Amino acid sequence: MFIRRIFAGVTQTNLENMTDPVENHFRSIVEQAPMALGLLRGRDMIIETCNSTLLSIWNKNNTIIGLPLVEALPEIREQDSVGWLQKVFDTGEIYVGNSYLARSTQKVRTDELYLDFTYSPLRDDNNLITGVLIVAYDVTEKFRAQQKLKETESSLREALELAELATWSIDPSTNTVWYSDRMKRWTGSPQEECGLNDGLDPVPEPDRERVRKGLERALQPGSDGLYDLEHIIKNVVTGRERIIHAQARVFFDNDNKPFKMIGTAQDVTSQRNLQLALEMQVQQRTEELDASNEELQATNEELQVINEELAGLNNDLLQSNELLQQFAHVASHDLKEPLRKIKTFLGRIEADNKTVISAESRNFMKRVYNAADRMFAMISGVLTYSTINASEEKIQFVNMQDTIHQIELDLEILIAQKKATLKYGRLPVLEGASVLLYQLFYNLVINALKFAREDELPVISFESSEINQQATRFAIIKVSDNGIGFDPVQNERIFTTFTRLNSKDKYEGTGLGLSLCKKIVLRHGGTITATGTCGKGAEFTVMLPFKQIPGII
Repeated sequence: MFIRRIFAGVTQTNLENMTDPVENHFRSIVEQAPMALGLLRGRDMIIETCNSTLLSIWNKNNTIIGLPLVEALPEIREQDSVGWLQKVFDTGEIYVGNSYLARSTQKVRTDELYLDFTYSPLRDDNNLITGVLIVAYDVTEKFRAQQKLKETESSLREALELAELATWSIDPSTNTVWYSDRMKRWTGSPQEECGLNDGLDPVPEPDRERVRKGLERALQPGSDGLYDLEHIIKNVVTGRERIIHAQARVFFDNDNKPFKMIGTAQDVTSQRNLQLALEMQVQQRTEELDASNEELQATNEELQVINEELAGLNNDLLQSNELLQQFAHVASHDLKEPLRKIKTFLGRIEADNKTVISAESRNFMKRVYNAADRMFAMISGVLTYSTINASEEKIQFVNMQDTIHQIELDLEILIAQKKATLKYGRLPVLEGASVLLYQLFYNLVINALKFAREDELPVISFESSEINQQATRFAIIKVSDNGIGFDPVQNERIFTTFTRLNSKDKYEGTGLGLSLCKKIVLRHGGTITATGTCGKGAEFTVMLPFKQIPGII
C-alpha cells in the first residue's frame, strides 16, 4: 500500500533529522489519511504517531502519544493483538487480520467495531526492525450488511421451506438449468445443474411442448419476461407424477438480452384433485337439482296464480294509499287556509285605529297568534310525516361530512344568534336518500339548538365509527349537545309522535321532529336511540348501513 511504503521509508534516524516543514507535512498526510494509521516504536510498542481515526477507534485522545501501548490501552492486555504485534516485531512478518471485533470501553456504553487491519514491521537503515505500523479500516457497516444479507437469505430459505416451494433457474447464455434440493426430489434428478433438454425430461408430453414454448416466449427480448404455467412433472426414478404451478421472471441486461431466469414451483396436486372431486360433486348435485326444479316448477305455477291475486290486492292497496295521500294533501291545504284568515283578520283588528284593545286582550291576541303558528307548523309536520313513506327517493352515495357542512351553512343565522359551535371531523360516505338524510340530521341540529341552556353556549358534536352486525357493515354517528337534556326514563318516549317533554310556551315545536327522524332511519334499515341527563345535555346515536338493499327506500 502507498501509505505503508511511505512509513517503510521513514527510519528512526531520518525521522529525527526531518525539518519542521517536512515533518509537519508528513504528519498532515497521516492525519488526513482515510484509514486509521499508527506507528509503534520499540519492543515496548511506544505510541509515536497515530491519526484521529485510530484515536477514535481506540476511544482515546492524543494524550496517549509517547505511552506504551498496553499502558495507554490496558484493556488489550488479555487480547491476541499484543501477541500479534510482538510476533511482527520479532519475525518481521506482516500480519493481516480480517473482521476483528474491537471493543472500546466507555463509562456510558460499549461500541463494537469490525476492522480489517495490517501490522507491518518498520526497519532502520541497517534493516533492523524498530517498530510496527498499524493500518486499519473500519468495515463495521460492511460486516453488518453481510450479516443482514445472511439473515435475509436464511429467512428466505425458511420461507421457501415453509411454503414448500421448489426453486429453479436458467442461464440463457449456456442453456443451463439449476434445480434446488426439493426440485431434484420431485424430478428424481441426481444433478444440481443440467442442460435445458435434460431439464425438460421430467415433463411428459404434451406438457413438454407447452413448457418449451412458454420459456421461449418469456426469454424473447421485448417480452414482459414473465413465465406462469401449470403442468405435470414425472419423477424419472419412481415414476410418480405431480402437478406443479411454476412461475418465473427473466432479467434482461442493458442491451435487452436475457442473462438470468429465476423461478419457483409449487406442488398443487392435492388442490387439483380436490377441485376435480368438487366438480364431480357439483355435477351430481346439478342432476339432483334438475329433478328438484321440475318439482318446483309445478309449485311455481301454483304460486303464480296466488301472486296474480296478491297483485290485484296490492293494486287496490296502492289506489287506497293514493286516495289517502290526496286526502291528506287536501285536508292540509284546507286547514291552512282558515289559519291564514284568522291571522289576517287578527292583524286587521289590531291595526284598526278605532279598535280599543286592553293590555289583557292584546295578551290574548298574542296567544291566538302563537296558537295559530303552532297549528300551521303541526299541519305541515303531519303532512311531511304522512308522505315520507309514499315518496320514492333516489339511492346514491351521500357524504355525511358534506351534509353536515350544508346544514351548518343553511342554519348560519340561527347558529350565529345562539352563538353555537358545530364540531365534526371525518364522517362516513354511505348509501341513502340524500334529501331524507339531510332532513334527519337537520332535525337533530335544530333540536339541539332549540333546547340549548341559557347559561352556556351550545356545542353540538358529531362522532363516527363503524360496526359489523349479521354480515352487514353499519356506520354509527353520535350527535351530542350540552343543552338542557331530559330524564333518562324518557329515552324511548322521546321518539313518539306529538310527544313534548317541555312546555310549549317556552319551547316551540310540533312534537314531530324526532318521530320524523326515527321514521327516516327505519326507512334506511337503521336504528336511532337517545340518552339524556337533565341539565347536562343529550346524545343521539344513529346507526345506518353503508350499503342499502335495493327497493327498501
